Amino acid sequence: MSDVEENRLLEILDFYQGLVNNSPDAILVHRDGKCVFANPAAVKILATSSPKETIGKDIMEMVHPDYHQLVEQRLKQIYNGYSLPPQEIKLIRSDGSWVNVETNETKTQYHAKPAIQFIMRDVTERKKAGQARKENEPNLKNAFDSILEEFFELDWDWNFSFIDQSAARNGGFEPDELLGEKVWDKYPHIVGSMFEKEFRKVMDTRVPVRFETKSLIRNQWYEVKVYPSKSGISVFWQDITERKQMEEESATVIKFLGIVNKSKNLKELVQESTSFFQQQSICESVKIRLHEGEDYSYFETHGFPVEFVSLENCLCNNNNSGQVIQDCAGNPVLQCMCGNVICGRFNPSQPFFTSKGSFWTNCITELLANTPEADCRARTRNRCNGEGYESVALVPIRLGKECLGLLQLNDKRKDCFSPQSLVIWEVISDYLAIAISKFRAVNSLLESEDRYQAFFVNSIDAVLITSTDGSIEEANPAACKIFGMTVTEIIKAGRNGLVDQTDPNLKIGLEIRAKTGNYSGELNLRRKDGAIFSGEISSAMYRNKYGLPKAALIIRDISERKQAEKALRQSEEYFRILAETLPQLVWTSNSEGDHLYNNSRLLKFTGLDNEELTHRAWLKVIHPEDVGRVTTCWNEATLAAKPYQNECRIRNRGGKYRWFLNRSIPLWDENGKIVCWFGTSTDIHYQKQLEKRLQDSNNQLHQLSKQILTKLEDERCVVSRELHDQAGQGLVALKLFLGMIRDRLVIDYNVLLPQIDEAILLTSTILVGIRQLAIDLRPPTLDTLGLTDNLANYCHEYSQRIGIPIQYTGCELPLLSGAVSICLYRFLQEALTNVAKHAQAHNIKVELEYFDQQISLNVKDDGVGLLTGKGKIKSSNNGIGLIGMRERLEMLGGNLMIRSKLGKGTSIIAKVPWMTGGEEL
Repeated sequence: MSDVEENRLLEILDFYQGLVNNSPDAILVHRDGKCVFANPAAVKILATSSPKETIGKDIMEMVHPDYHQLVEQRLKQIYNGYSLPPQEIKLIRSDGSWVNVETNETKTQYHAKPAIQFIMRDVTERKKAGQARKENEPNLKNAFDSILEEFFELDWDWNFSFIDQSAARNGGFEPDELLGEKVWDKYPHIVGSMFEKEFRKVMDTRVPVRFETKSLIRNQWYEVKVYPSKSGISVFWQDITERKQMEEESATVIKFLGIVNKSKNLKELVQESTSFFQQQSICESVKIRLHEGEDYSYFETHGFPVEFVSLENCLCNNNNSGQVIQDCAGNPVLQCMCGNVICGRFNPSQPFFTSKGSFWTNCITELLANTPEADCRARTRNRCNGEGYESVALVPIRLGKECLGLLQLNDKRKDCFSPQSLVIWEVISDYLAIAISKFRAVNSLLESEDRYQAFFVNSIDAVLITSTDGSIEEANPAACKIFGMTVTEIIKAGRNGLVDQTDPNLKIGLEIRAKTGNYSGELNLRRKDGAIFSGEISSAMYRNKYGLPKAALIIRDISERKQAEKALRQSEEYFRILAETLPQLVWTSNSEGDHLYNNSRLLKFTGLDNEELTHRAWLKVIHPEDVGRVTTCWNEATLAAKPYQNECRIRNRGGKYRWFLNRSIPLWDENGKIVCWFGTSTDIHYQKQLEKRLQDSNNQLHQLSKQILTKLEDERCVVSRELHDQAGQGLVALKLFLGMIRDRLVIDYNVLLPQIDEAILLTSTILVGIRQLAIDLRPPTLDTLGLTDNLANYCHEYSQRIGIPIQYTGCELPLLSGAVSICLYRFLQEALTNVAKHAQAHNIKVELEYFDQQISLNVKDDGVGLLTGKGKIKSSNNGIGLIGMRERLEMLGGNLMIRSKLGKGTSIIAKVPWMTGGEEL
């Protein structure tokens, strides 16, 4: 026998050994007058602690004395080749108690010798149930009916002389309807059947007979015993449907196990199993799903349309990103009733589910019509019903808690299944799960061997297989390359020829491996030319298929790494010298912020040592007001892997804080991974003091400018009032007096009239100029009419003055402070002046808006626009200019915006928050 055949045989033996050990029925093998085998179920049923207590005993020692004769007779018949039905007997347990069992004996071979195999099932509970029924019957007749189930007597003329109630009712009659009637008249269907033949035989020969037959009107099996009696014959019927079903189940299982035994691989197993299920169930269509990846797609289908298979193949659905939809636990969501059965989503109280989670129906149309959606249709696609299938059975293929697949039986006929048939399919599915698991384990083993071989051949590291004495048995190509030898030369050199024997680590490594079975470390190795190089060794002990101890060595040439480490140490030394020389605080850290290195200047400044600066402890020397900002900046920089810079106050060893400028950059390795962060902290305390002084000076200048503008506005107000109230009134009076003089001059003085008229005209002109100057300095009506009306009046007057249409749009404003009103009025003056002088505009729009506590004044024109880079708008000579207006607006918390495109006009916008009081400007 070849090794392959031998291994195959061993696998088959292991498989059947697993079936025997896991069988719920007790199995005993009896040979040469003694028991030679007992499975765990036999140990349990006999109440022993192990099979050893049973092996070596005669089977008769375990059989109750009342059944010795029966068992001995059955053993003789079995040895002579007879096949006997199961028989109930009593066994004596190790504790002296006895147990009722149903035994089935078969002839077999055990170690090439004939033997008897006993398969026993504990029927104690069944016997107790029968006894309970007997004790609960109110009278002897009912007890008799219950025990015998069916019994009747026929007289010599074939008339019923007695019949129990159960027998009568099972035939569709009451006892009174049958007594005195001929059996052939009441049951014409038995005429010509085995019943008539055996009845007449006993009536004629007076010899009892026993036979088994299936009911002619029910799907039940009966054991019939016919005895001669004084008045005719007595007939006893016993329902043996359960036993027949067990025999049928056993025969079906044995036939299926034959398929398992003959299958050479998983594909053949599933193909043959699918054909087997189709033949045994007589179903039109059968398919088997197996778990692959996240789904349970079809592995084999018989009798299903191609389109149906294509549409139903996947139970998983994908989202818009193409990913499998998962539940809250992260498991794929399996659709359809198939998914319900696979995932164990079932309610055993529903008639369409079995206790093991199988789904079945003999009329899916009726089921869907009568069952609430919450019970049946959840996650159900109902394509089976749409295809016309009525009988559907879904049986999970489980091994323990793991669902390996699903068996599906479909037929367009109704009533193809029964609870008993579902039990058979569930039992066989369990055996199928074991077989699938075995084949997958074998496949995994073969794949593992292939992976090992691929690793051995393609590994960039040297791989050696050695014996415990140091001799080398195998070497891969990488070993030949590293040592510069052929495989033959490596085997000849052995371990001692490849390892530098003077290396002290060799002895240490061998001792560690002898104690623990593993070793990892570095050794000095020798090439073919005698050159010594450093190697990283990983060694582990194992046993080969013959049980011999071997060692697997993986060797990596690290000579280049050693050189790189040396160069790195030199580089680190140069870095330390540089870091100690720099006048800044220098440090390195990982991405978590733990300091890996601190120069002496940093340690001296903070008064902390290296241990105190780990685990972000350096944050304790940062000013409490700066910690949050520094932490946020650091986290953002490490997350983005970009350099960062910030300023903060750091406490020195004396407890005082100084300002530092912190900079840090990430350092990368050749693989693009951040090795560490390099940082410096530069003392900028003196610069910060200068900045503060400069800021204070700017604040003082700003305040001074504000005071000047306020003073200027006050002076303008005074001048405007003086011009309006005094100079204006004086000129009016002068004009009146000149008019009166002119009117009173006599005719002889007419020569003076032209001069007087000219004086009056000059006075009027001066009066208009003074009034306009007063308005320009500060409109008197600003405090009475309000901002909106004053802006409208100014736009109207200025439009007439410059000859350009000005469209003003105002709005209702709340009460404003004088500062806001005069600021916006001055802005409009300056903006319109600039438009008139420089914009070359044809139309001007002025818009006043109030929204969300903010006032906006927008002056837009359709002029030439501003040049980019030269966009400074000229201001009038008598105004304070837009620069001054920007200053005014900023003092009030507002701002000035200019938007312009060359040739498309300019928009100047002033925005200021609404306020009712405040300092005047």
